[in-house]
Amino acid sequence: MYAKVDYPKKVTMRWLDKAFAPLKDYLQSQYPGKEKQILSYMSFVENENGQFLYQHRITRDRIIFDQSGDLLHCGESALQHEFAPFHDHQTPVVTDFFHPNIDQWIQRAVGRRKAETFRKELRIFLQYVWGPLSNFDFSDLKVGYPLKGSGSSFCLYVYPSRFHKLIAFQFVGDEIVERHCSLGEYQTFEKSERAFMYEGWQLMTLIREHLEFEPELSTTREVLNRYIEMAFQRVDEDTEFVLSAKALRMRGDDESGD
Repeated sequence: MYAKVDYPKKVTMRWLDKAFAPLKDYLQSQYPGKEKQILSYMSFVENENGQFLYQHRITRDRIIFDQSGDLLHCGESALQHEFAPFHDHQTPVVTDFFHPNIDQWIQRAVGRRKAETFRKELRIFLQYVWGPLSNFDFSDLKVGYPLKGSGSSFCLYVYPSRFHKLIAFQFVGDEIVERHCSLGEYQTFEKSERAFMYEGWQLMTLIREHLEFEPELSTTREVLNRYIEMAFQRVDEDTEFVLSAKALRMRGDDESGD
């Protein structure tokens, strides 16, 4: 039986050892020699109701143990640690045209430093993912951490303030992706991610490499559609988002094909 793990005021290595103990022991027995590689992709989510819940940072799949350490659930890609060589079968996304509203919004809403860091992925995301859903109307897109606190300084947070669902987009900087940050800074990043889940938001994590090439970009669009379906309804009185005609046709086609 593993000890109950609660969130501390300050994360320490001792606490991390306790939080990851069931997963570490499982990996040592089932994936000997690969446990450190797999653990580098995993986040501790919670230990509630007698269950330890962990999530893969890239695939977002989950693995669950009971308080005794017995495996309850392991998603198909929850422990994925080997990825195909990048660029082997990928096609660069066409970037020779962007809707004029995109650069206007970035100039108006995004600070200079963040714009310099995330401009490329922002433009692709707005052109190919969010733009078609919003008819390229970005007037309700807000920049900033929508919850209490400030989130990670290495991320850019964007969310539609009048959308009918609680959804936000987290653009992750290289400092986090490549682990060029301190342990405390990475823990702040993980804590800010968990906060969205606790508050009922769907948080979509975006990194440059998942937007610059196909088929990753198409996968991102599919993931967004699933997130929208799962997200809680916004209850604010000023919710007035309307999907574009193209998006409605796409949704109708999907439903007719089921």
